[in-house]
Amino acid sequence: MIFDQPFLIVLDTALRFSGMTLLLLIALQLGLRMYDNWLGRFGMLTSIGAAAYLICPFVEHVTWYTVPVIIFCVVNPALLWLLGRALFEDDFSPGAFEWAMPASLLVLWLIRLVLKDIGEGDIATSLQAVHGAIQLSLALHLLWRVWRDRENDLVEARRRFRRTFLAMGGSLLMIIAVVELVVLEPDEISWLLVLQAAAMWVLAIWLCTTVLQFNGLFSAMQPAATPDLPTADTDPDAERIVALLEQEKLYLQEGLTVGALADRAGLPEYRTRDIINRTLGYRNFSDFLNGYRIEDAAQRLKNADMRRLPILTIALDVGFGSIGPFNRAFKARVGLTPSEYRRQAFKA
Repeated sequence: MIFDQPFLIVLDTALRFSGMTLLLLIALQLGLRMYDNWLGRFGMLTSIGAAAYLICPFVEHVTWYTVPVIIFCVVNPALLWLLGRALFEDDFSPGAFEWAMPASLLVLWLIRLVLKDIGEGDIATSLQAVHGAIQLSLALHLLWRVWRDRENDLVEARRRFRRTFLAMGGSLLMIIAVVELVVLEPDEISWLLVLQAAAMWVLAIWLCTTVLQFNGLFSAMQPAATPDLPTADTDPDAERIVALLEQEKLYLQEGLTVGALADRAGLPEYRTRDIINRTLGYRNFSDFLNGYRIEDAAQRLKNADMRRLPILTIALDVGFGSIGPFNRAFKARVGLTPSEYRRQAFKA
């Protein structure tokens, strides 16, 4: 018996069943309303995984009917990492590296299972520590990205949610990751099981009272088509911002921030963010600047007088800090790499 007190049995059971019910409700709602995008898909899968996480400590044998529960438990840290990426990164689409994270956790679990069956328990224990290290790395990476991109975010509901996510979600992520890395058999400690159930129950309640309201937070996070260079015919404040970019070419300034642009425009920062987001149609400040930068770079790339000018020089001249982000932003907007665009321009 893991629990030696009836009170703990009742408390743990109540927390787990109520938490599972709420998490599965969230999964159902996300599946019905948002399955057409990655945010909804990863939200649904992560909610199912969190529900499975509440059952896993009591799964004693791997059978055909317990395997799905165990798999969700194993890969759920990576699913949560993918959900966070989809939540805070516009137009997020997982690539080979992103899919490799849940796959690596699953493969590690399968190898551990085989090693235990053949009597290599020590090696299996070492691989469990590797699993915990990967989980901790994913948690740290997600929290770092959420923190790093906070100033670039122009969607006010999402900016507020970042702070909540960092405080609540980050704390929970780190605690779970550290416990599973340091305590190799956490399922054998009764107070840790009750704490786990309580944490997941609090998380489920929080999600139900915030996310499932669908009060503009998630709808504001739907990927929006990036418009062409903005126009501002009716708002004098928007006209002032656009003039700073078009006439004074403020976008050429590397590391330009929303605050610096607001100071130049003589506007409060919150007003500047609101104009760029609501009036000009951008959700990310870097995307807003990159529209001007890519347009400028395209003109330079097809300029015969600049034919022999290195692409890196052009990237730096228009405000990018390095060639990598420039190449990615250029191809995302134009559909060609800068070198391909230059070749086509002179071939024409």
